[in-house]
Amino acid sequence: MRSLENAIINAVETRQIIGYKTVTILPTGKVLKVDTGVQGVILSDSGKSSNRVSPQKEELAKGNTEFLSINRKFSAIFRDFPFIINQGGRGSGKTMSATLATILETYKEQTRNVMVLRFNKSSVKDSIYSEIVKMLEKLDLTEDFTIGSNDIQNNITGSKILFKGIKTSSLDVRDTLKGITDLSSIIIEEAADLDKDFDEVLELLKGTMRTKGFFYRILIILNPRSKSHSIYKRYLAGLENESEHTGEHKDAYIISSTFKDNAALPMQYIEGTILKAKEFSPEVYEHVYEGKWKDIGEGQIIKRYSTGAYQEHTPTILGIDLGFRDETAGLMVSIDRKTMRCYVKLVLFGSNYTSDDLVAALVPYSEYTMILDSARPEIIADFNRKGFIAKGATKGAGSVLDGITRMTSFEMVVDPQNSDKVFEAFSNYSWKGTAQELPDHAFSHIPDAIRYAVMHLTGKATGRYFLDVGGDQFETDYNYSNDRYCLD
Repeated sequence: MRSLENAIINAVETRQIIGYKTVTILPTGKVLKVDTGVQGVILSDSGKSSNRVSPQKEELAKGNTEFLSINRKFSAIFRDFPFIINQGGRGSGKTMSATLATILETYKEQTRNVMVLRFNKSSVKDSIYSEIVKMLEKLDLTEDFTIGSNDIQNNITGSKILFKGIKTSSLDVRDTLKGITDLSSIIIEEAADLDKDFDEVLELLKGTMRTKGFFYRILIILNPRSKSHSIYKRYLAGLENESEHTGEHKDAYIISSTFKDNAALPMQYIEGTILKAKEFSPEVYEHVYEGKWKDIGEGQIIKRYSTGAYQEHTPTILGIDLGFRDETAGLMVSIDRKTMRCYVKLVLFGSNYTSDDLVAALVPYSEYTMILDSARPEIIADFNRKGFIAKGATKGAGSVLDGITRMTSFEMVVDPQNSDKVFEAFSNYSWKGTAQELPDHAFSHIPDAIRYAVMHLTGKATGRYFLDVGGDQFETDYNYSNDRYCLD
């Protein structure tokens, strides 16, 4: 007990954050029931932080702990590494560790701001903003902070956590960073959304912190996608087990984690969701929960897609792929024939939806024609009884290949709202086997919903594939008729 008292006095006198056994002590002297996996002074900015780690306690695995424990894998986030790639599957604790590190960063003596970026964020609430607010409440720290709509300020030090959503162009990045000073850390959420401009954007971000006297950090958080991604090619290629590596490699510290590293994950979620995925969809389990990068190559079906605000061209259709144990996906879909772009916006995604649940969720879109999976006629009938305009999707011999051919003739433009789920589906939607005759069921729900809508928007093909991508020829071949685009 005496040593704990000394640690508290030391924290107050030195204005440092102290890691002591299974607690963390703030410079204010407040003791948090938090084990960061790092003993000694943490977040020191000195490059001299202790490398000693505390083992996970046996009671954590049983879920009987009353304190928050961060797995030792994440201890690098609490030390002086300038560039960290925090990769892993769902439920692995990536966001929780970043959330705690961000809060602790604001308690350091010198004013330092943390900027949280998400390249396809439509609002602050889509970021880890809500996770930080929940963590402040859990640790009983809300009195130390002012929680605004776009930032969270530590009232003791004046340091802020700023939340920004930006596009991937270098010009947009410069505009976003303009006027922001005293940055010590930048966190990029859903970093897999940033691909083609990654190197240039990274250099711009580094430049915002070079004049400060303390150590800077850039933390990249991502769920692995395809091995064609620039982050994989630049930092992970060449590693024997790139999805399991934790340690320094190619100028970065890489943290790889899975749900097995998160002792706080409820057993109900592990058994009811993760292990069921392992049983029924092994490929999905490996990619989504084990965090493995995918070798997709030529097997990837949808290859042309980008981010952009949803544009509503007439007519706009709501495509819905129905599931129950599997996900149900609903997307707004419209086509610009002049530019050969298909605009999509995810408005519904989840499992265990009943017919009544779907009707309630889709009331805001009741003015649009809805094209649903025709395998569920009872739900289509329910929709129509409730006043919706609902129709079954075109099905039959060759309809899947026909729909995929039409769909992939367009460039997909994805609205920022929930775009991470759409991009995850696009990057993993691939052919089953090498014959390219049937797509794999995994990650098919969002593409299927889009396919139903595109089939309706482009009408019935006669004697050949419907889409002709020959520029003007495409435009002159179509007439608007009977709520569809039809061939002359």
